[in-house]
Amino acid sequence: EALCRGIAVLSQLVSLEFSSIRPAESMGNNDKIQTDQMHEGDMAWYVPDSNNAMLREPCTIIKIHKDLPGEIYFTIKVESNGNVQERQTVADRLRASPATDVSNHAVDSVVSVDSIDSAT
Repeated sequence: EALCRGIAVLSQLVSLEFSSIRPAESMGNNDKIQTDQMHEGDMAWYVPDSNNAMLREPCTIIKIHKDLPGEIYFTIKVESNGNVQERQTVADRLRASPATDVSNHAVDSVVSVDSIDSAT
């Protein structure tokens, strides 16, 4: 019975801890770059997969293109797997900050069942 109680308490603690860092549907869109504040040479974060805005790679803005009416696009330099590439992308694929790393936070938040049992 003590083990079941410990597991129940652990489950509650884990759900409380991870509810605040669980990505929401709109998360990843809150820190889109402000195109009017970007300059050539600025650092940003490139979203290589439009289906996963939490996956980001650091990049440098090489050129800001304003030759299309009503649309701005960018030439960026990205290093991926040791290869440096230049790519053209739109503002929707650039972010101002890296995504939150939940893996390190998850490891730090683990509570042992033994500590719960010793507390009861």
